[in-house]
Amino acid sequence: MNRDLTMHDVIVSGIAVAAGIAAAVLLRVILKWLGVRADRTRWGGDDIIVHALQALAPWAAITGGAAVAASVLPLTARVGRNVTMTLTAVLIMAATGTVRRSV
Repeated sequence: MNRDLTMHDVIVSGIAVAAGIAAAVLLRVILKWLGVRADRTRWGGDDIIVHALQALAPWAAITGGAAVAASVLPLTARVGRNVTMTLTAVLIMAATGTVRRSV
């Protein structure tokens, strides 16, 4: 750690995680609405795109919130790198699962 953990760090990182979760919920609602609209079209490509976004966008929002929270905290370089690699792996696994389901 470069410095001691303060209450400000905890509050800001909590807000970042909460914002990521709120963004994920909002994205799910918007993409659900968009999916209903996409089902009404004759072109099938928009259905595939919307369904892929429905699965991946909330994970990306939560991962982004966690990444911002981690960047605020006074982590050592090694721990920060491990957190970044873990969040990247989570996002890659979510993308892989999305592709697997759509094929």
